[in-house]
Amino acid sequence: LTRRPSARSVPASRRRTGPAAANKAAPPSPVRSSSFAPVKPIFGICMGNQLLALAAGARTYKMTYGNRGANQPCIDMRNTRCYITPQNHGFAVDTDSLPEGWRTLFMNANDHSNEGITHESLPFSSVQFHPEACGGPTDTRFLFKDFVETVAGKPPAITTVDTSLYMSRYKTYNKVLLLG
Repeated sequence: LTRRPSARSVPASRRRTGPAAANKAAPPSPVRSSSFAPVKPIFGICMGNQLLALAAGARTYKMTYGNRGANQPCIDMRNTRCYITPQNHGFAVDTDSLPEGWRTLFMNANDHSNEGITHESLPFSSVQFHPEACGGPTDTRFLFKDFVETVAGKPPAITTVDTSLYMSRYKTYNKVLLLG
C-alpha cells in the first residue's frame, strides 16, 4: 500500500503479499466498526489475509509444509465451487480462532486450511492465494470485480457454508493398503 498526501481520500484499502510471518510484522490495528469512520472496504491478498485476521483478533500458525504451486484447489464457502489457485505461503489463519462476525471465505480442499476470511456485515475480506497471478490460473479474477463493486457502494452479499459441515462429509484415513 503506497501512502500519498491524498491517502485520506482513498475510498478503499488493499493489503498485499509480504515476507515471512504476519504475526512477526508490526502489529496491525484492531479491526472494529468504530475504528473506521466512515468504513472503507478492505481486500487483503496473501499476507494481507493474515494481517486482517490478526487485526480481527484471530491467530495464525506455521504450516508443516505450506501451500505452494499454481494448482492448489480452494473451495468458495459461499457456493462450494472449487477454484484452482496459485499459492506460495507457509503460514495460515487458524479458523477456530476467528472472532464473532468473521467467517471463512475460502478453504483449501487438500488440507482444509483457511484460504480467506470475510466479515458478515462490514466490507472486509481477504484471500490467502493470489487472484492476481499471471502465468497461472485466473479462475478467481472475479474477486477484484467484487471488490470494486464494494468500493462503489454495493453491499456484499455474504452467506457462507459452515466449514465443519464440509469437513464432516469426508472420512480421513491414516493408512491405506492397496492389493492387486
